[in-house]
Amino acid sequence: MTIRIKKEDIVWFFSFLLLGVLCLYRTKYVYGSFLSVLNIIDPIAFIWSIGLYIRHKMYKVKGLWIMTLMPLWFTLTTIINNANIKECTIMSYKMLATVYIVYYLLMHNRDRTLRWLARFWTLVIMTEAFSCVTKCFGKNPVYINEYNFFLGMRVTIDQYIIYALFFNIMAVYVGGLADRIWFVLCIGSGVYFVIEQWVSTSILGMMVFFIIITGSLFFRSDKFFRYLAIGLLLFSVLFYFIQNYAGLQFIVENLLKKDLTFSGRTEIWTWVLKNIKGLHWVIGYGDIEQMSIPHWFSYTTHPHSNYLETLYKYGAVGLVMYLWMFKNMLQKIRYITSRKVRFYVIGSLAATMLMCIVSKNFWFMSAQIYYVVVMYGCEFTSADKTLNNNQVESDEEYQNNNSIRQL
Repeated sequence: MTIRIKKEDIVWFFSFLLLGVLCLYRTKYVYGSFLSVLNIIDPIAFIWSIGLYIRHKMYKVKGLWIMTLMPLWFTLTTIINNANIKECTIMSYKMLATVYIVYYLLMHNRDRTLRWLARFWTLVIMTEAFSCVTKCFGKNPVYINEYNFFLGMRVTIDQYIIYALFFNIMAVYVGGLADRIWFVLCIGSGVYFVIEQWVSTSILGMMVFFIIITGSLFFRSDKFFRYLAIGLLLFSVLFYFIQNYAGLQFIVENLLKKDLTFSGRTEIWTWVLKNIKGLHWVIGYGDIEQMSIPHWFSYTTHPHSNYLETLYKYGAVGLVMYLWMFKNMLQKIRYITSRKVRFYVIGSLAATMLMCIVSKNFWFMSAQIYYVVVMYGCEFTSADKTLNNNQVESDEEYQNNNSIRQL
């Protein structure tokens, strides 16, 4: 009996391998001299993704346009401001490569992609929890009484935990018992780490994620969740005016163990808004190497808010693009026919938007993957029959089905 491996399957596995390398959080104390090898693979992954982009005519996919324009604008405004061009270029081409590769993976075999993404990120979260238990990477030389972890600082898990949970719950939806086991491992490892290290932003995000998903089991009307979304938005907008409200004070100080400035974040935000001048409101200051923002008795290097960081670095143009990305995902929810999947997206998106208020959550490749999965991996219709059966589309089927999947 001979085993025949299709050419497209080889391309798929190689693409996923490159995606895994792109997503690895790079620290010298984890990878040592192998770090230089990983850095060499990044441009190879980008070139490979451009080949996929051209071959599968991704330039026709409207939902990917914003994910192409954003990195290009980030690079342009960084060049205009003569800021950190090298780091911005690396970030931009990694973002582009991630988006194009994930889109290809989903179009080739959605179910396999969802399951492999879930297992990859579960292994990442499990390794993070293991590094917390063993303290194998030693103490952080900069921050007193903090340890190094697999993903760097303890708060770096903010950039991954919600996406890891979302990929896992999607894998459970399309998979079986094995996927449920991986989901339990992801939840257990994630909950252990964020509680052991008390990462309040991740705790808040996970609470929102599971409250919405659990609530969908008891509240059959979608109006409840529209009101919840409006409530979260009002909370964000009115935060400055309700800081002294007793109920909010109890939640923040007793449940999240934070003060009402969220560890000085509101003071940082005020400083950032006061220091954007003139034309920079439109084009930003580019990807500057390091900010120096007064924070209590010291300084911090970023605004601790994804929205404000986008505004400061890339101006109103960049912020509009960033919000347009969220608009696309919110709009996509209407086209998701499965009620379960719809609320998986609502829960993860609400958690992400809330976490972005008090942390940086978008400049990591996990967020790029999340966007493409929401836009092109959550529809379960007759157009996806070929993919659901774990078969490979012909070029003609690919183009026909692709036109249906686009917004």
